[in-house]
Amino acid sequence: GRRIMMKKKVFKIFADAIDGQEQWLNEMSAKGFRLINVSRWHYMFEECAPSEYVYRVEFIADKSKKELDNYIEFLSNLEIKPLTKNINMGKYSYRNIRLRPYGKNATSFATSPGNINSELLILEKKNNGKPFEIFTDTNDKIAYYRKNRNAFALTVSMLIIVLIFSEPRISLLGKNYSQYITPIAGIMRIILLSLCVPLCIKIFNFTSRISKLNKEKRIVE
Repeated sequence: GRRIMMKKKVFKIFADAIDGQEQWLNEMSAKGFRLINVSRWHYMFEECAPSEYVYRVEFIADKSKKELDNYIEFLSNLEIKPLTKNINMGKYSYRNIRLRPYGKNATSFATSPGNINSELLILEKKNNGKPFEIFTDTNDKIAYYRKNRNAFALTVSMLIIVLIFSEPRISLLGKNYSQYITPIAGIMRIILLSLCVPLCIKIFNFTSRISKLNKEKRIVE
């Protein structure tokens, strides 16, 4: 009879949601597990031949719902399976509407259902032995890395603003706990500061890639 495919559910959080996630998914594929579904924190896999599929992760938070739908349709026609994934950075929300300050026109809005929690696309393609690249043109690569760098830089700026100006509300704790405000504020600042570190590393990585591509571009020209 037909063999039942084993499924595996994995809880995973990434400090690097783009490169780190992409590397991990390809490692899972090399072990014989194909991604079939993804939620906020969980990944569902099923058995496949080792390295049968190749994965790329693309940052697409600047796209509107219509642009994202068109892009997904375009990818599907290329036999690339896209899965949307959240990254939850640099957004302000009110009910089912979220403001993304790194949109193409300085700001953009995400709506639900739609492109809320769709800041990343996990792209899956059958491994045919050829490199799986999202962008092949140098100018497109530079534009993509600049977009990513700007988004991460804006998020760091927001975290720094919160770090400097925010204070816990005494009313939330009550008068009896007012003495804990200073320690709590200190802990919150340490947490926010720790969030800035991996983001700053990504900004540096994107800048390095842009610089390298610009040098290669000048050599070719």
